[in-house]
Amino acid sequence: GLAKLAKLSARLSFGSALVLAAGPLVAGPWLLQLWGREFPVAANVLNILLIGALANAATGSAGYLTVLTGHERVALAILAVTLLLTVALELVLIPRLGTVGAAAGSAFGLTLWNLLMALYVRRTLGIDCTVLGRPLRPARP
Repeated sequence: GLAKLAKLSARLSFGSALVLAAGPLVAGPWLLQLWGREFPVAANVLNILLIGALANAATGSAGYLTVLTGHERVALAILAVTLLLTVALELVLIPRLGTVGAAAGSAFGLTLWNLLMALYVRRTLGIDCTVLGRPLRPARP
């Protein structure tokens, strides 16, 4: 039952995020000019952050499932490792690429964190909580 709920939640979350992100992804520069003529240059940054948000939505509630099933120390460790990697990546990318580098590092960190959490949930709880929600093979004896 929990696996079905996780799959449904991920699909609803991703579908909603995709619908909301579609407009800015397609018409970002035009929409950004509504706030002023200096804003359209940030369209690439917006697109990178939107893709990171879509990756976050695609992994479903992996973080919640990890914590709520008593694996909060593992969740903290995964968060700490991805935070350190994100900061290191940001230190490299920001001086070279500016705001695009900041967005890329942030989106990468968010995506990595969610993927690692989803993998952990899959291996320990036997639940594919991603938007794919594939059934798992029965464990071998």
